Amino acid sequence: MLTRLTPVRAVAIGNSNSLEYWEYKKGELTQSYRSPEPFTHDISRVVISGSADKASIFIAMGSQIKGVTKRGKEFFKLDTSHTETITQLHVAGTNLWSAGAYTLTCYASADNAIVDKYFFVCDDKINAMLVQQLTLGDSSQLENCVILACNDSSIKLISD
Repeated sequence: MLTRLTPVRAVAIGNSNSLEYWEYKKGELTQSYRSPEPFTHDISRVVISGSADKASIFIAMGSQIKGVTKRGKEFFKLDTSHTETITQLHVAGTNLWSAGAYTLTCYASADNAIVDKYFFVCDDKINAMLVQQLTLGDSSQLENCVILACNDSSIKLISD
């Protein structure tokens, strides 16, 4: 039996080429933001990062990633090196992971610039991606690990 530990406070919806952000206020679901005009590409992935008070929304469109506040102000834009549509996205701290059908890239923020941290080419199609902090080997220190579920029923672990 699954038990919800924390209530849902916000929902971001990427619908083709528009973005909506909804949140609970005084027990009612209200729309806080809707993109005023359509984006140039269809949205392929939406993630919410940060706390409920200071949520940030990251969207992937084609090979581009944008970050917007919950009020719709754009604060981040990255034209990635992906040659395929980004289908998976994860943001944690100063790291950002994006994956297409066969490639995974990790970006890091360093000295007010976004740098490629690492790049991985998968030998089979990536169906899903999860980033989790795990302890590897004899170390008791947590590391960010990317878990890829591939089309050939394999699971690949990539650690920082």
